[in-house]
Amino acid sequence: MKEDENSIPPKTYNLSPRAHRPGLAFGQTIDGLNEKVNSLHNQGRHRSALDEIFKVLDKDPYHAQALDLALIVIGGIRTTQLQAQEPLTTAYLLDRRLDPIVTMCSRCRKSWIGGDPLLMPGMQLFASFVSINSGAPRPMQCYHCGYVLCSECITDIMAGDPLAPGTLPTKCPVCGANELKRPAYPTGRPPQQMARHAEPVVQVIVFREGPVPPDNAFLKSFIEQFSPDAIEDQAKLVGVPLFPWPADVETVARNKLAEKEASGEILAGSVETAHAMDDQGNRLYVIKLMRPAHKQGQERAAAEGRSVLGQWKEAIGRWFSPVRSSVLDRLVEDLMRKHVARITDHPAFKSDANVVAFYRSLLSPAPLLFAQKTIAANLQAVFDGDQQYTEAQWIGDTFVMISIAPRLAPTSARGYFQGGYLKFLDVQLQQAGVQIGTTNIAHWIYCTDGKEAGVHLTAFPRVGQRMVALDLLTNMERSQIGL
Repeated sequence: MKEDENSIPPKTYNLSPRAHRPGLAFGQTIDGLNEKVNSLHNQGRHRSALDEIFKVLDKDPYHAQALDLALIVIGGIRTTQLQAQEPLTTAYLLDRRLDPIVTMCSRCRKSWIGGDPLLMPGMQLFASFVSINSGAPRPMQCYHCGYVLCSECITDIMAGDPLAPGTLPTKCPVCGANELKRPAYPTGRPPQQMARHAEPVVQVIVFREGPVPPDNAFLKSFIEQFSPDAIEDQAKLVGVPLFPWPADVETVARNKLAEKEASGEILAGSVETAHAMDDQGNRLYVIKLMRPAHKQGQERAAAEGRSVLGQWKEAIGRWFSPVRSSVLDRLVEDLMRKHVARITDHPAFKSDANVVAFYRSLLSPAPLLFAQKTIAANLQAVFDGDQQYTEAQWIGDTFVMISIAPRLAPTSARGYFQGGYLKFLDVQLQQAGVQIGTTNIAHWIYCTDGKEAGVHLTAFPRVGQRMVALDLLTNMERSQIGL
């Protein structure tokens, strides 16, 4: 069934290029799956019901029947969760296999699954609670631009309308179209857990900001939600306090791995790393170590000289991506370095040492790795969905955005930013609560046709010379800024 562009909202605000479209995605069905899942669900065995669904999603992450059933199971537990024989835990609700059916509010960044009953913290790598939302208007979405509003934001807008307080809004607060409608379709969400691997997890090292060592209770509680497969594999959990928090935590982690490898405590295997945050706001850096499931795999790794440290370049900074391409990483780094070099060599910039320092800081390990891992993890999906993808993160005092567009020519790439690039940028900053002039802002745009690639940069240092990716502006936008 083809989506009707007049009755289906665009995917502009989707956080996943392949967010599920309930009722509009079709594929092969599995005989007996509906009956099995519904039977378990009706018995209050919600975890067992999802386990059956996860078996399917492990083979096909976007299986339409399985994702529809997951929506039914999670969306239908409003009144049964507390009394259920198997209530859903936070670890289940944060499982990345459910990411395609999550909807995230474009205004406040809360997220939910299945209508509006389950709210979860949005844009975080760690969530410690799931709350029940009831007695509020159902979420809405602008069918013109795709902007999503949760129940609380709709209530807030209704209360703030002096002409018609309490009236359900129909006008989109972003594009102005009278197209706020229901339902609000899933947008996807940033992954909330580390990836599951075929190899068993043998050890997880958690570096936590602060002088107090993480105790076993904290480690177990955190890992149960952030990487539950490590608990299932009975992996060793190690907590390391870091105070003050280092600017380059990856180097500290690399040194820790060197000690463990030298002592023979860890064997050659896969490595996954991730940044996170606990429910007290303390920064975390997590290293998950896997080993080959079979002895032959270990012997082969040793023969190839694949020590844990030897794999570090491949694994460091991985942002929940099971596969990384070192060739792509080198290409991204080369393009970014050349671009910054052209900027800092320009007469308008090179005379100001502070401005030069800012632009060169965009090539420091953290923002560079953020760009590499975002592009590596989402490039294929961007081509599959034929749409741009944007991810943002605070790195120090700089708000860094990374966008991917599946076209090389700027005249073609700019078409993926609905309403024009300047409008797109303004909306992104508004959603993040970021104001130009109050902090440093950098937006990298990676454009590629699959054969060649290029980057553009918009940068607004808090103080000093600013620049906009002019190649992405239409003639009208250029005139708006006096060009």
